[in-house]
Amino acid sequence: MALHDITTKILDDAKKQVAQIKRTATREVKRIMQEMEKANKQYEIRSDHETRQELERRERTALSQARRRAQHIINTRKRQIVDEILHDATVQIIQANDDVYTTFCKKLLVDITPDLRAQIIRVRAPQSRVTLTEQICVAAGIQAAVIVDTTITAGMVLESGDVDYDLTLHRRIEDLAQVLEASIAQTLFAR
Repeated sequence: MALHDITTKILDDAKKQVAQIKRTATREVKRIMQEMEKANKQYEIRSDHETRQELERRERTALSQARRRAQHIINTRKRQIVDEILHDATVQIIQANDDVYTTFCKKLLVDITPDLRAQIIRVRAPQSRVTLTEQICVAAGIQAAVIVDTTITAGMVLESGDVDYDLTLHRRIEDLAQVLEASIAQTLFAR
């Protein structure tokens, strides 16, 4: 083979190899570009998904906070309504006529046994009901001095030496408040 033929053959082979390398490189570049596009799309999808998840989480948090605030407002208003009802009941008893007030006080004395009644040395009562309280005590078998206590709006406090029996309206409302509140709330706000 002649030098020229060998050179031509080498050049032809080199051209073929270059063409093959270019084709392979082009295919590889194309494949890499496709992979990058696919990776970018997956990243965007993942990023969009994560962004949607974050937005959904924020929406759930905001909704939960709004529900808590609304529930707090509702509970506060319920509390106000129950307080108003208890206040109105208190005012009605304070302003009640003598018969209603006497019935109220007699019910307060039910739990005071005759033995305890005999030990009462003094009774504190509201200024406006001293005479009526004296009559109620005598009828109940309590022989004790009735004195004015300006802190009492209705009811009485029985004193027997070292023990006081608080039978005031204020104490009675406090004692029954939870039961009354639950009952009132159930009646007013039952769904």
